[in-house]
Amino acid sequence: MSDQEIERSDVIIVLHTGPGHDLASQVNGLKAIGLQVGNIDADNAVVEGTIKSAKLPALAKLPSVKYRRIVFNYMTETPETAPQPNSR
Repeated sequence: MSDQEIERSDVIIVLHTGPGHDLASQVNGLKAIGLQVGNIDADNAVVEGTIKSAKLPALAKLPSVKYRRIVFNYMTETPETAPQPNSR
């Protein structure tokens, strides 16, 4: 892996529900550690998103996370090194 690439993971997260578990604040907590939220199923408290793989341990330790599944891991270029479109 070069310094110009980052490993990312697509994840599905099931959050705790019930009294004291506000979905909006739980989602904000996920975003705070770096989750890019793709989809929220509020009825089932399920969030889909993408996160740097290095942050997976921190994600698993969040008290709002009941279950997490890593769907897919992949490498991406950092924004600073991504190919730029030709400008004319």
